[in-house]
Amino acid sequence: MGTGIVQLTRGRLRALGVALLVAVGVTTGLILANRGSTSERPPSALGAPPDIRPAPNAEIRFHPPAHAPAGGWKFKTYKNRAGQMCAAEVVPGGGEGATCFAPGTLFRKTPLLAFLGSRQTGDDINQWDNAWVWGFAEKPITHVQLVLTDCTVRDLPVDDGGVYADVEGSETLHAGAWPYKVVGLTAGGHMVATHEVRLGPPGTGQAPAVPARCA
Repeated sequence: MGTGIVQLTRGRLRALGVALLVAVGVTTGLILANRGSTSERPPSALGAPPDIRPAPNAEIRFHPPAHAPAGGWKFKTYKNRAGQMCAAEVVPGGGEGATCFAPGTLFRKTPLLAFLGSRQTGDDINQWDNAWVWGFAEKPITHVQLVLTDCTVRDLPVDDGGVYADVEGSETLHAGAWPYKVVGLTAGGHMVATHEVRLGPPGTGQAPAVPARCA
């Protein structure tokens, strides 16, 4: 069996299950876990983590990925008891990871926020079996292009909640096509923002080289 890794960023995050979650351009925290178990990270110097429980009667919105293998992948948003907007990924058979944002802080650093996650489900500890890229985009961005390391481009519409999402399966990842970057575009095709979302092999952290034609 492979080992699952949970890495959480974007300020203070909490998670259950097996995943790797990275937010672009923000401070980091870390949780390491084996498949089927999880451990809390040390107390943050920033204080207690946010309450990720939905507020009573909160509207929970689900955002299906534009591209995904079968299995019931879900991303959701809701308000917590403190009135913060929370975002969560629900990994089939692997638990849930969530983070919350104080009002007015979501797009403080960039109009395009990207999260990167991956997991192992097979026996090969040198391979990821799923990888997902999702996040938020601020207008005038209407769609996001995810570029893979083999130059494949996934066009991901931004829904009315400002969310875009993609999940890659083992067929893509084992062939060497991994997430490389996201590009936020207007309806007319003008680029507003771009970020790298590069994933390295398990245990190495070294992202594969990207052909110049993909850059």
